[in-house]
Amino acid sequence: MARRADDVEEAVAEDVEGAVDDAVEGAVARAREAGRRRFGALPEGVALEDTVAEHDARPVADPQGGRDPERDFLLRHALP
Repeated sequence: MARRADDVEEAVAEDVEGAVDDAVEGAVARAREAGRRRFGALPEGVALEDTVAEHDARPVADPQGGRDPERDFLLRHALP
């Protein structure tokens, strides 16, 4: 009788293992399919001419406004 209980227990364990394996395989297959649907097609390529900014290369205005911040600091804080 104990032998039969062991056999039943092994059979149940194998069935559970098989069910879990099937569930995992199904989940993996669904995840792969979702990834293919989402990332399966690449966007169109961009021409090199479209990647270069075309604008005038004029000189920029002086950000200091003609002032010398180092001299101003010296006059304000270093000299009494």
